[in-house]
Amino acid sequence: RALGATRAEAARDALIAAKGDADPRARSAVAGALGSFRHDEHAATALVEMLHENERSPATLQEAAIALGRTRLSAAHDKLVATLSRPSWNDMARRGAAVGLGETARDEAIEVLLRETSPDRPDLLRAAAAIGLGKLGFDEAKHREVIRDKLQDLVRGGHLRVQMAAISALAMRRDPKSLECLHEQGARDLDGRVKRAAKLAAASMSAGLDRGDDVRKLRDEIERMRDEHRKVLDRLEKLERKK
Repeated sequence: RALGATRAEAARDALIAAKGDADPRARSAVAGALGSFRHDEHAATALVEMLHENERSPATLQEAAIALGRTRLSAAHDKLVATLSRPSWNDMARRGAAVGLGETARDEAIEVLLRETSPDRPDLLRAAAAIGLGKLGFDEAKHREVIRDKLQDLVRGGHLRVQMAAISALAMRRDPKSLECLHEQGARDLDGRVKRAAKLAAASMSAGLDRGDDVRKLRDEIERMRDEHRKVLDRLEKLERKK
């Protein structure tokens, strides 16, 4: 983890050299650290190799898939889509691929993850797909709307973990149009855990929006002060000319 945090070339090479460590816990940590090297082809290639069919550690597969998405290289998308069909204990490889697709920040991953939230998918995979969706589609209004609607549908009904993941994804997106859904769920859901999560998410979002308003007000005040400063300079210049 410390090597990954440095993002130095020598650290990357040391991590790649250790990707075949005998201890699966070390391999998982190596995979996670390699995800810190964004747009690095060497790191991405190593992570693709760590997803090979002989890897038997579900945790390593999950970490490698998420980290591959974090590199944001175009080749990551196809490899992660392929990993969505890979069986593993507790669906950890598929869940890692779903979150990893969200980390790619590529719009083409949206449709893939929308399918993975379908009721016919395992609930843990649906939850991971919800988290992945929460990281996508910020740039276009049509994508924001589609993702918001899907996450709100998941919040309103379904398996507990799917609901909790969707609430987290909405909170992460900070879309004010989701506040009504969160307030409603916080008031009416029968599960206290969901109610609490929805209320906390709504409160966090509201606080964030308030801070955004404060920032805008501060910018307006700075602009006003600049205008006043310009006026003072203009008056001083006129006085100098009169003298």
